[in-house]
Amino acid sequence: MTAYDVSVPDADHECVAIRRGDGDPADTTQSDKIWRIAFIAGLILAPLTGTFVGHALAEPQLPASWPVVVVAGLLVGIGTRIGSGCTSGHGVCGIARLSPRSIVATMIFMAAAIVTVALTHHVFGA
Repeated sequence: MTAYDVSVPDADHECVAIRRGDGDPADTTQSDKIWRIAFIAGLILAPLTGTFVGHALAEPQLPASWPVVVVAGLLVGIGTRIGSGCTSGHGVCGIARLSPRSIVATMIFMAAAIVTVALTHHVFGA
């Protein structure tokens, strides 16, 4: 049995690597590529399928303008690559496996979040 860390940034990166053809074949088997593509397709198709059975598609509530959201998304993607995984991947999967790297990464994420909240709520008054 093979254990997979399920995270959108990892699956998304691999799908882009497959499309461009620069994925390392030693790292990604054909079955690995298939589940990653199916995972991304499911994220897109699941809400659309719900509309066919009568559920309304939720309208996104953006707390900021589109340019801010796009820049924030790009920063998250860059951070995911630099940190070798996303917050949920390290915080849930990595800690469950007692990975020292994930434990340290999660502590850094939490410290950065605490500092950000303190600054935005108490210093800048947002």
